[in-house]
Amino acid sequence: MSFITQELRALVANMVETGKSPLLTPAELADLGFRFVISPLSVLFAMVKAATGAIDTLKAEGSLRNHLPTLIDFASFGQLVDLDAHYTAEAQFRS
Repeated sequence: MSFITQELRALVANMVETGKSPLLTPAELADLGFRFVISPLSVLFAMVKAATGAIDTLKAEGSLRNHLPTLIDFASFGQLVDLDAHYTAEAQFRS
C-alpha cells in the first residue's frame, strides 16, 4: 500500500471488505500517506448479510418473534425514515 502513495501519489484509499487490498484503519492509511478513505460497500455488505439471515430465519421458523433484538423497532424506523412526513404528504394527495 505504501507503494501506491509513494510511487503513484494516490490520495484516496478505497476500502472494500473481503477485497484484494488489506483492510486498514483510517489512521493506518494516513500513516501511509492516504488523505481520504472511502468504504463504499461496508453498509451494503452488512445489510445483505442481515437480510439473508432474516430470510433464512423466516423460512426456518416462519417468524422473527424470537429474534426481535436483531431488528429496529417500528418507532425508531419511523423516526429514521421520517414517517410522519410521508403521512403528511399522503394526506395532501388524498384531498
